[in-house]
Amino acid sequence: AARPRAKVILLHSHAHSPNATIVQRAARALPLKQTSRPFSRNTIGTGIRNSRLNFRQDENTHLMGNVIYNELVRRDYAVDVGVVEMFATVEGKRCRKRYEVDFVVNKSDKRFYIQSAWNIPDNEKREQETFSLRHIGDNFRKIVVTGNPYENPWTDKNGITFMGIVPFLLDPKSIEIF
Repeated sequence: AARPRAKVILLHSHAHSPNATIVQRAARALPLKQTSRPFSRNTIGTGIRNSRLNFRQDENTHLMGNVIYNELVRRDYAVDVGVVEMFATVEGKRCRKRYEVDFVVNKSDKRFYIQSAWNIPDNEKREQETFSLRHIGDNFRKIVVTGNPYENPWTDKNGITFMGIVPFLLDPKSIEIF
């Protein structure tokens, strides 16, 4: 079977502002013809998020995503949410599938695609977490930040860099190195 075509759609940029609000909305990229847009909400302070939820949800995956988002904004990157849109023919019908990219990060002429993955225990989960990144048709860096705190950066056979949350946070140039 032929590899399906894929493209990344971005509609809304989200630049850092000194007048930051408690909750920032990063637009989820959708085709222009749709009028309603779902949003990814990233809380500036996770303590405020937890308080608003009455400390009911202790979801490490969401908290790590917020920490990554806040760090990228602090580093003065423009942060978007991306969608990899793929078309394939199944039983004679053309089907469209969308796969999310957690963060599409831009600063001047640099672009990075970043996935946040709390745990990658096996190859099946690795394939799932990197699916959208592997189907982006350009050569900008693709990164997976994991919840494994001390995972040293390494690159797989597809050119996707994996690193733990601690190396990501400690080195302001962590996504630019490699």
